[in-house]
Amino acid sequence: MKQKKWMLCLLMLTLILGQLAGCQKTNQSKKEEVAMGRYKEANVAMPEGVESGKEIAYYLTVNPEHRFEVYAADKQDFSQRCYVRKEDGTWEESIPEWMSKFVGQELISGVTYDTDGNSFSYQKIPSEDGEKDQIYLYKSTNRKSVDKISVDDYKDPVTSYEVPLQITPLSEDMLAVLNYETANIYQDGKNIVSIDTQGHSFTYCNDKLVITDGSKDCIDFINISSGKIENQIDFKNLRNLDATYACDNDGNIYIVTRDGVYRTTETSSTVEEIMEAKLTALNQPSLDIEKIIVLNQNEFYILYCGEGGKRLLKQYLYDESLPTVPDKKLTIVSLYDCDSVRQGIYTFEKMYPDVWVDYQVLLDGADGVQKNDAINKLNTELLAGSGPDILVLDGLPINSYKEKGVLADLSIALKPYLDEKKLLENVVKNTSKENKIYAMPLRIGITYVYGVDEAVQSADSIESLAQYASRQQLPIFPSYAFENQQLAQIMFDYYSYEFIQGKSIDEGRLRDFLDSLKNIADQTQIRPNTMGSAFDFDNSDLLNAIFPQSIYVKQSQLGMITLQDMIYSFEPIFVTDYMNGSCSTIHSQYRPSGLLGINAKSEQQGLAAQFVETMFSLKVQRTYLGEGFPVNIDALKGYEMEDDDHLFINDTYEVGQPKDKSKLQNILDLCTTVDTPIIVDEAMKSMVVEEATSYLNAELSLQEAVDAIVNKVNIYLQE
Repeated sequence: MKQKKWMLCLLMLTLILGQLAGCQKTNQSKKEEVAMGRYKEANVAMPEGVESGKEIAYYLTVNPEHRFEVYAADKQDFSQRCYVRKEDGTWEESIPEWMSKFVGQELISGVTYDTDGNSFSYQKIPSEDGEKDQIYLYKSTNRKSVDKISVDDYKDPVTSYEVPLQITPLSEDMLAVLNYETANIYQDGKNIVSIDTQGHSFTYCNDKLVITDGSKDCIDFINISSGKIENQIDFKNLRNLDATYACDNDGNIYIVTRDGVYRTTETSSTVEEIMEAKLTALNQPSLDIEKIIVLNQNEFYILYCGEGGKRLLKQYLYDESLPTVPDKKLTIVSLYDCDSVRQGIYTFEKMYPDVWVDYQVLLDGADGVQKNDAINKLNTELLAGSGPDILVLDGLPINSYKEKGVLADLSIALKPYLDEKKLLENVVKNTSKENKIYAMPLRIGITYVYGVDEAVQSADSIESLAQYASRQQLPIFPSYAFENQQLAQIMFDYYSYEFIQGKSIDEGRLRDFLDSLKNIADQTQIRPNTMGSAFDFDNSDLLNAIFPQSIYVKQSQLGMITLQDMIYSFEPIFVTDYMNGSCSTIHSQYRPSGLLGINAKSEQQGLAAQFVETMFSLKVQRTYLGEGFPVNIDALKGYEMEDDDHLFINDTYEVGQPKDKSKLQNILDLCTTVDTPIIVDEAMKSMVVEEATSYLNAELSLQEAVDAIVNKVNIYLQE
């Protein structure tokens, strides 16, 4: 009996040891599965004058000694200087003797070197009438003397579109000059090839220009003598066409975009991604990518331009000891791309280097996903208890999420700001229910109506606006600004609160809304829709450009926009003053942007709360992104009040920042008083706009449109 027990214990011990060994092997394999190696980002200090803000760096290059050269100008007297970076990382001022000849004149820019150490540069001299610029191209062979390069295209003053953006020496007698439209190749001063580049930069490698061909989603290799494309490589993963190029000594081509850094060669058939944008400044919307400089395959530098023209230089050095991505992951999903979220992600990842944020945009245009399909898929995941850790709720059914327990309370994450009253109280009041906050916007846009005084007064409701329009001969809105579908979209955004009552639609008020909409469309003589039901209208940039000029020349009476950036108030303020008109909010409404919510089923509640807290910090909120005004009170103080560089120019006027800063302060004051949020359910909006457009196009009767909308919305709400 004892022998049997002993045998049984031995068998059990063998099984246990086997299981432990198996677990150990599994754990070892998991460790082995961790991908290692990524480029580590590090800040590179700029010259002291640039870092302090006294000087502005306007150009960066590498000299024949393989040292960085930064060209900068004093902000007070615009005197220019050159700094060279030493081996220890410090900078010393080293103005070339040839450049000192231009002290007190317009800046020398675009300095670049050929393989023999000769430098090339250009200078822009404005003409007396201010309409054209005289361009001079220079070559220095010994850093002491300088000679002008005679180029036929620059013998006479040129327009702003022809001003050089980049110059590149190709050979002893050939030079490539990029402007806003073309890359021109000159031989002995004669233009021998013009290449349509639409202003996109290029690099020179193995006697060919390399540039993005946006129309064909590929990279072109162009013969510099004939201008003919000799090779193309597919490159379809650009978030935008603003690609910047560089070439190393081995003939490798490097391309940097908002999506990451890529590498290829002329003989390759593919493009290799060597660094994703995540975890790097490439993902910061507040920074523009200006230049990439490659030292070798494991080390490169990217020059960025930030707020106020401040240049930032960052090093990227490949480190095999770093995991490809950090161990912890936080997932965020939004319907539309949100720059405020991207900006905050970068800040958060720098604060928590062991975390990476996976930001997924459902409607990025890459895979043709339809809006309603994307929303339905996300809803299914959330109701099943899965989905992302954090939601950007713009366009999503927030009220439904609240009722079904999808969203967690944000009060703990926001406690530091709530306790010290650092968030706009008018916004907090509209997000709080029973002392719980389920969604909080990062920014808000102010509904803004301006123009003829009586027209502005009538805009408090769509019915009163329609009644006013019926008494007028001059159109309310410029008829050429939009078609029936866009009018329906705009009016839905501003007046849908009149017929959407909680979870249902008031049929009588919906009928009144559609009737008023028809009267406004008829009075304005807006065209039937011709762009198709898939045309999605964003009114911000288009209407900001059209409304003020139309009112100024007395072709219409009213401008109606959502102010999401202080600079877009310049024209409305100017036009209102010019015509002695008035301005107001529309029913004291504001448009929340970047509405953040935490998934109640997320297993990372603490980490998600830390992310939300970071998003409302002064550092993130203070950044200018054009998506609205910050809700952090300290960030709102003086927000964009100093931004006086923007000019709006058209055929009738030129407008900059108002001299009376109190008018800008009035805009900021509105941010603290507007009290009615515009919460748009994109799925419901699509249903209403589609049928309303059919009604305006005389394809449906009023009652048919009402019935169709009510039927669709009821089915949607039941789901």
